[in-house]
Amino acid sequence: MHSDPYSLRVCNRIMAEARHLNNAPIKEAIIDLKVVSSRPIDEEVFSGLIGKLGDTYVDEKPIRAGSFQVNFTSGSERFTSEEKVIGHQYSTSDGMFVAQFRKEGFTLSHLPKYTDWSTFKAEAQRLWSIYSSLIGEFKFSRVATRYLNEIPLDIKVPLRFEDYLNHTPSYPDELGDTINNFFYRVSLPIPDWNAICNINQLIGKPDEEEGILPIILDTDVFRSNCGEFSTREAWDLLDNLRDYKNIVFFNMVTDKALEMFE
Repeated sequence: MHSDPYSLRVCNRIMAEARHLNNAPIKEAIIDLKVVSSRPIDEEVFSGLIGKLGDTYVDEKPIRAGSFQVNFTSGSERFTSEEKVIGHQYSTSDGMFVAQFRKEGFTLSHLPKYTDWSTFKAEAQRLWSIYSSLIGEFKFSRVATRYLNEIPLDIKVPLRFEDYLNHTPSYPDELGDTINNFFYRVSLPIPDWNAICNINQLIGKPDEEEGILPIILDTDVFRSNCGEFSTREAWDLLDNLRDYKNIVFFNMVTDKALEMFE
């Protein structure tokens, strides 16, 4: 899959536009593989795995999900709520990796400081092999990677969004020149892979003491219709989705913004 014509066009474009960033502004990178199992999965199979995950994973927490229901009977309302454990979360001692083993899938988060895609993917593959051995036969229902970047802008000096962002909020001049907040979202189809890319750009919580206004660039690239994929095809697709994510990032920010992270 990684050698199809569209993939080659993507890779060639990245070589022309992308560059290595020694201090990439990645606050969280995510690999997410959702599955549909051929048999019911007991969340207990994901419990007590610290010894199997390696010496660096030292913390385990249950993952809970709640549900809320309203029943209308005899002209009255009855509210019920329920909380269930749907999996277990494991974290490394340095806080760099957080893995989720859930009934509906596996997720690995890479927190700062980000290393590189090869290291991230290799760790995800290692943990995935453990996860997949516990669930029996399955089919993929979603393959995704998501990156949350934070671009810190100095608000102690005059600030122009267009100096850092290639897409900036616009509105009529008559409404003034001050913005308290903004949220931009676009969803792009990727026909060659039958995938979707959701891009969110928004203002984060300002750090008034440091005089920093963070801009969040959240890129979620995924495919949902992948029930016939083999495991190898799923990982090859992840390579392609990550390549597309890079195209998004390097086209959404300016060279001036990138200079902050070299």
